[in-house]
This record gives sequence, C-alpha cells and structure tokens, in this order.
Amino acid sequence: MPVRVLISYSHGDSVHVSKVLQLSNALRKHGIDCWIDLYEPNPPEGWPFWMERQIESADHVLIACSENYLKRWNGLESPGVGHGVAWEAQLIRALLMNHPGQNRKFSPIIFDSGDIAHIPDVLSVYTRYEINTFILENENTFTSLVRHLTDQDLHKPSDLGTVPSLPPLQTIPTSLDGERRASGLLEFGVGPMIQSIHIPVALYRVYAEHFVSNPNQATVFLQDCMNKRLRANPEGFPERSIIVPLIELSQPAMNPHDFWARTISMSGLKGPRTLAALLTNEAAPNVQQLNEQDAKCVSEALALARNPPIR
Repeated sequence: MPVRVLISYSHGDSVHVSKVLQLSNALRKHGIDCWIDLYEPNPPEGWPFWMERQIESADHVLIACSENYLKRWNGLESPGVGHGVAWEAQLIRALLMNHPGQNRKFSPIIFDSGDIAHIPDVLSVYTRYEINTFILENENTFTSLVRHLTDQDLHKPSDLGTVPSLPPLQTIPTSLDGERRASGLLEFGVGPMIQSIHIPVALYRVYAEHFVSNPNQATVFLQDCMNKRLRANPEGFPERSIIVPLIELSQPAMNPHDFWARTISMSGLKGPRTLAALLTNEAAPNVQQLNEQDAKCVSEALALARNPPIR
C-alpha cells in the first residue's frame, strides 16, 4: 500500500495555494498518495466529515503553516472565514491530546523561513520541513521530507559491537598498615594509562610485578625497605610525594634492573636522592635468601640507586 498523506492548509493566498498544489503533485510523482481538497471540490458527505475521514485515514498529515493558517488555527479570523482550518485544528488538537508523546502523524511545513513564527505552538516541538523546491536533489529539504514520509532515514545505526572489559581505577590509601598495603598493592591494577601516586606505592607495586622469579619475595623485599626507612625517618619519606607516570613503568618485558634505572630517570630531581635513601645498606634485602638471578638484579639495582646518573 502506498503511503497516504494529507496536506492541511489555508485558502486566501493564491501563491500559497499554488505551492501546496505543486508539493502535493510532486509527492504523488514519487509514489506517495498525497491528497488535498482541490482534488475533491464537492465531497458528498460534506466538508466536516470529509476532513475528519481524511485525517483519520492518513499516515501523515502535513500542516502548511502561514500567517492566515495560524490566525484561523487560533480562532482569530473574521466571522464566517476559515472554518475549514478551525475544524481541522480541533481534530488535530484532540488527537495529539489523546496520544501524548506518540505523534508520528503531524508534521509542520513552511514555504518561507519567515513562517517559522506562524507554526502553532503545539506543533513547534516537532521537526519542521522548509520546502523551497519540489525536486529530489542533493539531500535537500524536499528529499528529507520524502525520506520521512517513506520511512527511509538518511543515516542508519551501525551494528552493535562487543562491550570491552575495562578495569576500574583503584587507589591505595597511604595510611594502610604494612600488611594491608602489601596485599592491596599486589591487587592494584596498572592499566594502559598515566596514573599518579606516591612513589613508595609505585615502587612497591611495579617492582613486585616485574621481580624476575618470585613476586612474593619481591613484596617482602620492598615492604622491608619501606618499614626500615619509616623507622629511620618516620616524617620524611611517606609524605614526600614524587609523581611517577606508571604507564612507562609497567612494560611486561622490563626486568628489575631496567625498572630501577627507568624509575630513577623519570623521578625528577628528587628521585635519585629519594631512591638512594630508600635503598641504603640498612634497607637492602638479604640477597642470600634470593636465587642467583634475582640476587644479581637486586645488587645491580642497589648499586645504581646509590650512584645515580647525574642529569
């Protein structure tokens, strides 16, 4: 079945009526069963019933807004003039009121931008079509209207993909006791983004990840370093905030030696001194408890930290 369309408009302006007729004929040319009262000048059932039947049977009703139309819509025309528009306005208002938020039938159209002000308030919330040509060309407004009437949208949504799995951003409070901090830091997720935290947390987490063979031993090692440093200077270390971009420190292939070297180079002016203070002899791990490969990496890292490169 072809799409059925009715154009509601006001008489009295020959130029306006001519444009309504051109629009109706253009729509019919493109397979849209558009009707106006000019096609049926003497309906046997009378105009009120004809208009009601046309509105009810139409898939779409285009309302050609103009100064005369708005005046008659609002009942402000002279007595005996514009009864047709006034009757149609009552029918349209009733349908909109009885089906709130479900308007798929009524669309305002204008032939001149100045007629935007003549769109009835109840219709101003819907998409309007300013028709200045009756030719399908280059996605003009007439083409947009034809798309709307025939349910052929210009843009179609793409297919839905798969929702990515994204880890939450977690923070580790610096006030945690040693045991809780140790377990929490091992669960602290370092994603592919730049995050900033206190450098003790950064060292603790990333070094534990990249210890050569024994992450648990790395946890003990770093926690021991921090505890000894806290005992030596309880006020100096934990409050000293040195920001480290963790994206550069979380490369899977990085070994402990490279980790310490990169950390030192990225920690800024305070970095080498802070790291050297952290990794003093008193805070060094017992390398005899480590396997040969781990012990070598830790020894090299300690030596590098005690003698940081001058930058």
